[in-house]
Amino acid sequence: MARFWSEGSARHSIQELKEILRNDFKAIATILGNKNFIFGDKVHEVDCSLFGHMASFTYLPYDHEAKMILREEFPTIKNHMDRMGKMFFSEFKFRE
Repeated sequence: MARFWSEGSARHSIQELKEILRNDFKAIATILGNKNFIFGDKVHEVDCSLFGHMASFTYLPYDHEAKMILREEFPTIKNHMDRMGKMFFSEFKFRE
């Protein structure tokens, strides 16, 4: 717990952490807009980086708050994740 206090997340309530998460997702969704990828129609390193970070919690075999918020409130990001997964990891069975 001391580690989480040191880096700051333990200094916020659960509601505050959810709001911080939503704000981060809103920023990503705003940048993504209606484009297939961050910079338009072609995959860029930024898309790969985003996929890597988001996949670390999106494809866990159980539900949790971040995954549910992403799925229910940010379909453009979820679609980006699905698109990237199919494009680069078509042999992998992604769980939801």
